[in-house]
Amino acid sequence: MNVIALKADGGMRDALSIFDQVVSFTGGNITYKSVIENLNVLDYEYYFRLTDCFLENKVSDALLLFNDVLNKGFDGSHFITGLSSHFRDLWSGRTGDIAFAGSGSEHTPTLSGTGAEMSATFFVPGYEAV
Repeated sequence: MNVIALKADGGMRDALSIFDQVVSFTGGNITYKSVIENLNVLDYEYYFRLTDCFLENKVSDALLLFNDVLNKGFDGSHFITGLSSHFRDLWSGRTGDIAFAGSGSEHTPTLSGTGAEMSATFFVPGYEAV
């Protein structure tokens, strides 16, 4: 439901329309994977994988992952905007302000765990870069 809400940009009528579309295309079997596939939304796991590449200093893996995102037809600037939001969510998870995290409750444990692993010195330059 969170993906649908984010896709609707807060519009209730848009959210209901999108929900109806997803129900129609999935035959009522609504899962996270089916929603992101039908709405052409990038799986949030890409942001976690890219963050792991950054933390492990795997530059070539990060570039290959970004290339994979572009090859799937996603816009690079939208991906960078999403990455910025992901860093904000990680910071929220790190500080315990999960209520402000925008990625959805299904990612809350991962946000808390990954955010806790990261130092403040990672966030400031990383957030300024995006």
